[in-house]
Amino acid sequence: MIHSNNLVILRGRLGADPEAKTLPSGDRVANFSLATNHAWSTKDGQKQERTEWHSVDAWGQPGDFAANYLKKGDLVQVVGSLRYSHKERDPKDGKDGKDMKFPRIKVHELIALERRRNEERGAGAGAEAPAPERDGVEVVEGDFPF
Repeated sequence: MIHSNNLVILRGRLGADPEAKTLPSGDRVANFSLATNHAWSTKDGQKQERTEWHSVDAWGQPGDFAANYLKKGDLVQVVGSLRYSHKERDPKDGKDGKDMKFPRIKVHELIALERRRNEERGAGAGAEAPAPERDGVEVVEGDFPF
């Protein structure tokens, strides 16, 4: 269980295959984008939908799982904390070099909500992707209404 006041829980689909890299320190991280949707109806009955995109960093075992088993379009739930990366603006943009902040989610737990068959990924007929058991990673199967 995470003991933090900074807790983010998101359920959505990967916007691209995770990109894994090893840092000079030896730490491994997998980065991916996560799309979440929000639907509502306006006062006059018009249906509206908005997609939000989130930048996600999965370190250690959750990152290894993401890099090895997840693909674009997979449905996952991430539990983590909100972090910000900083980048200085180019003074040529008229912003006087002020710092820009980009929100990122640092994953503490990664839950795969939908496992796709390997044939959907072009890996052979009828085979299921393996479901490794690792700390910080859970694979849940079933029908979900989203």
